[in-house]
Parts: sequence; structure tokens; C-alpha cells
Amino acid sequence: QIVSARLALEETRSRLIGASLRVHTNPEVDVGLGNRQGAGSRFTDFQIGLGQSLEPAARRSARIEGASAAIVQSAADVDEITRVVLRSAASAYYRAVHANQRIRVLNATQELAARIHSVADRRFRAGDIAVLDVNIARAALARVRAEREAAEALKAMALGARGALIGRSF
Repeated sequence: QIVSARLALEETRSRLIGASLRVHTNPEVDVGLGNRQGAGSRFTDFQIGLGQSLEPAARRSARIEGASAAIVQSAADVDEITRVVLRSAASAYYRAVHANQRIRVLNATQELAARIHSVADRRFRAGDIAVLDVNIARAALARVRAEREAAEALKAMALGARGALIGRSF
């Protein structure tokens, strides 16, 4: 997007060159040739016309000012697009950092949930607790695993978005 905006700026700058020309249009040449026949005589008509339209100096000045204003607008567009793209890339980066930290916390939580499930299973086999407690621990472990996978997906999406914005694949 930034490259396209910069190329559009260069295109706008080239319009200033066209607007700066003193003579805005090409000269026109008209040529006519025809046979004429009269009562007993024959002759050829030949006609040449040359024309150049001239315009007031104020019109050229207005074209130059318009092209200059378009350059200023295009430069502002480049700055805005650059700002938006960089903001989006930074946002995607920080989403990936957040997801990475969340994955780290969820890994620790998953390890803790696995230990709790293991303890609950041993206590159930020993006859100390009901099967309901084991199922609750198993559900908690599954929920943590699902949240961790969701965080992995968010991280991949954020890195992909950032890569697309800066033109790289990760």
C-alpha cells in the first residue's frame, strides 16, 4: 500500500510537468485537396490551414496551482497510508506478543491442571473421592488445552497479518 501510494505521488508530480507547458495543445494542420470542373475547364483546389490555440496566462497558472495542490494532497495521502500501515503492523505485533505471553501462562496452567487431574484420578482409585471430581478435573484440563490452542491460533493470525502488512511471510 505504501509503495502504491508513493508511485501515485510520482504520477501526480508528473502531471505538474504537463501543466507547466506554455502551449497546452498541439498545433492543428488542415489540408484539403479537390478537383473542380467547370464549363470546359478543370482545376484543382488546394487548401492548407494551420492553427494553434492560445490560452490566457491565468489558465496556465491555475493548472500549475491545481497540480501543485494535487502533489501536496498525494504527499499527505502517502503519510496517512504509511501511518495506518505501521499502526496496523505494530498492532499485529503486539497481538502476537500478547498471544505468546498468554500461551506461556496457559502452558503453566495446563501443567497444573494435568497434575490436579492426576491427583484426582489417584484419589478416586483409592476410593477417597467421587468420580465427579475426576470428571471436573478432566473438564478443566480440556478447557485449558482448548484455550491454549485458541491462543496459538490468535498468535498465528497476528503474525500472518503483520507479515502481510510488511510484505513478508512467516
